[in-house]
Amino acid sequence: MSETEIVEEILQKQMELESDRAPWEPIWREVDERVNPIGEGGFTEKSKGAVRGTTIFDHTASLGLDRFQAAYTGMVIPRGERYQHVVSTSAALNELPAFQRWAELATDRLFAARYRPAAGFEPEAGMNVRSIGSYGNGPFWTDHRPGHGLFYKALHLSEVYVDEDFTGRIDTVHRKFKRTARQARQMFGPDNLSAGILKAIRDNKLSQEFTFLHVIRPRAERDPSRFDFRRLRFESRYICVEDKMQLREGGYNSMPIAFSRYVTGPRERYGRSPAMQVMGSIRTVNEMMKTLLRAGHKAVDPPLLTPEDGVLSRIQTKPGGINVGGLGFDGQPNVVPLQTGGNLPIGMELLNNEREPIRDAFLEKVWSLVLERRDRMTATEVLELTRLQGMLLAPSASRGETEWLSPQTERELEILLDVGDIPPPPPEMEEEGASIKLVYDNPLTRAARAEEAIGFGRFVEMLTPAASIAGAEVYDVVNWQRAPRELAKSLAIRQAYLSTPDEVAAKGEARAEQQAAQSAIAQLVQGSQAVKNLSAARGEETAVGI
Repeated sequence: MSETEIVEEILQKQMELESDRAPWEPIWREVDERVNPIGEGGFTEKSKGAVRGTTIFDHTASLGLDRFQAAYTGMVIPRGERYQHVVSTSAALNELPAFQRWAELATDRLFAARYRPAAGFEPEAGMNVRSIGSYGNGPFWTDHRPGHGLFYKALHLSEVYVDEDFTGRIDTVHRKFKRTARQARQMFGPDNLSAGILKAIRDNKLSQEFTFLHVIRPRAERDPSRFDFRRLRFESRYICVEDKMQLREGGYNSMPIAFSRYVTGPRERYGRSPAMQVMGSIRTVNEMMKTLLRAGHKAVDPPLLTPEDGVLSRIQTKPGGINVGGLGFDGQPNVVPLQTGGNLPIGMELLNNEREPIRDAFLEKVWSLVLERRDRMTATEVLELTRLQGMLLAPSASRGETEWLSPQTERELEILLDVGDIPPPPPEMEEEGASIKLVYDNPLTRAARAEEAIGFGRFVEMLTPAASIAGAEVYDVVNWQRAPRELAKSLAIRQAYLSTPDEVAAKGEARAEQQAAQSAIAQLVQGSQAVKNLSAARGEETAVGI
């Protein structure tokens, strides 16, 4: 296909993707209006600096989104922890000291590059989690700028259109965005611009906006033997929509835009969010809150009842106001408040009941477990708390690991290996025919292991009464060298705090030597005491003349 034909085919595909996404946009706009007013302006044009969220009467959902972000982030990508580790697909290679040193170095370099302040991973990852909580979809861009290192960007869903492969995984991403003529010149260079952009620059209309389409999709005619971008798995094309012209072509060996979904319905390409799942309750609590506000307003400042024919021409309701004719000649008031019969306590009870599904959807029970715990907790109680938190978060967060973190890390490792920030793996990896893989060690995975740790603690407790009957030999069934290390993993104890197997062996040898020395000293003491006693006995015999 010629370049012109390819551009026409891509623009036709874009029209199909826009048609497929159009039914989702009304609910996403409602989510912006009722749950995430900060995100307004993506699917609808909003004036910059305008006040948002004025139509929200109940903030259970909007505050729940903040809690969702904190819970999801804390369990999946906790700050200050190395929640991923580089290993190989070969178990034998993972035991090789040379590979272990390289894997540890690769993990250190990966997290150093990811959490470099200029990379912006933490704030962008937080925005991505908010997108997942709001819309059920989180497009996350990971790439590299020469001389600057890795960078991250949480793309707004309004810019992104996706397609799936035959397994249901996202393998095609179209990003539609706008840039000014000045920004286009910075992005593509003065020699790679379309006629419309060049005209705007010549006319000094540098702020004129143009629409661009960035297409990333599997390369249909890949040639691994080539040395240019045509050997890469994904093709990348930038197109100016107004001029129908391709501005740049390239490629990637891994998908640079990870697209994570919260949950998906049958035959649905886009995900559904916690906000969308309880949108009925969100609508209801807003209407109920409006009703309660009106009822409270009436209770505080009730309507007034006056006679049909009275002397009152105007009622003064301000403090200190005087109403002539407000009392009849019989002393009875001519103006009385209207008793509406509203029951605010029942209304508040119904409102709180309707708020519960919203709180559950936004994982507030994860926070309630933390807030309700005691200041002092046993190790078993900590493990039980971790297990319960993991049970609540696992169904949603595990998909984030598959669709977000795994593609992102694959992209990071590819870049860092390519630029030399991570040295090549040992030659044994190629000899083994193994490849790199990641293992997760975050609160979510530790929660999955917590049940084993809890069971072990209960098992040891059950052995105690048996040991009092049969003796301490009952405990011999337990491997006391291996069990503490597995418990340390469940309690998030860093390996640096634990002795290595060699150090444990050295401590055992030192302890054995010390015990042997103490035994020898005791024997010497006993021997010297025996000699002393024998000498004393012989002295007594001499004294009596025997």
